[in-house]
Amino acid sequence: WWGNWGARGTAEFADARWTHAIDWRQILSPFPDHTGTFLGFFPHSLITLPRPVVAARERQGFLLGKSDEYFQGKEGVVHALLGAGWRLYTVSGHFPPTDRLVRLPPQSPTDFAAMLTNMSFMLGFGDPLMSPTPLEGLARGAAFINPIRVA
Repeated sequence: WWGNWGARGTAEFADARWTHAIDWRQILSPFPDHTGTFLGFFPHSLITLPRPVVAARERQGFLLGKSDEYFQGKEGVVHALLGAGWRLYTVSGHFPPTDRLVRLPPQSPTDFAAMLTNMSFMLGFGDPLMSPTPLEGLARGAAFINPIRVA
């Protein structure tokens, strides 16, 4: 409900906005939309992990997106990367794991950030406003690629 707090019927708390007088500035949001007070994201690995060493990285990348819907219709991109010799990591169950496509188990934020330190890139498939991972990965030295197709 983070991004749609004030929309009718979008979450269990949404209807409360319409029955109580609440100043929009009282609603804290991690998203820079026109409602609420924007909190922003902070890459906590900057204070919890040692500074990443600038060095060549292995040919591996992280596929950003938890929901399978982000990957539907984009399987060709993943297969092209695998065919080019990249080792890919994901938290999604959309793709069956192989020796070159690793499904990661749930991790602590610190372990997740440490894992991103080993990535050459992160590839976005959805809406990066829904995740602090791009900022965390950039702080750990991984490039963030988020293609946008305008129809």
